[in-house]
Amino acid sequence: MVARLRWPLAALLLGVAGCVSTGIVASDDGSYTLARKSAQLGIGPPADLEDEVYREARSFCKEKGKLMESVKMDLQDSSLVKAGSVTLQFRCI
Repeated sequence: MVARLRWPLAALLLGVAGCVSTGIVASDDGSYTLARKSAQLGIGPPADLEDEVYREARSFCKEKGKLMESVKMDLQDSSLVKAGSVTLQFRCI
C-alpha cells in the first residue's frame, strides 16, 4: 500500500515545486546568464522554459531601455529521471 502512494506523492510534490531559476546573473564580459530547471519529468525538450527565459531576458533589457541579444542557448531535454533545463546567455544592446 505504501509503495503505491510514493509515485503519486512524488508527482504532486514536483508539480507544486514548479521550476527553479538562478535569476539573472551578470558576467564580467558584460553579458548576463539566466538558467531555469523544470520540475517536469518525462521525455522531451523544455520548450515552455525556453519561452519563459526569453521573455524574462527581454523584459530585463527593456527595463534598461535596451534590446536583448541572445549570445548562447543551452537546452537539456528532460528524461524519466532528470528534469529539463534551459540556460540563456544574453546581452542588452
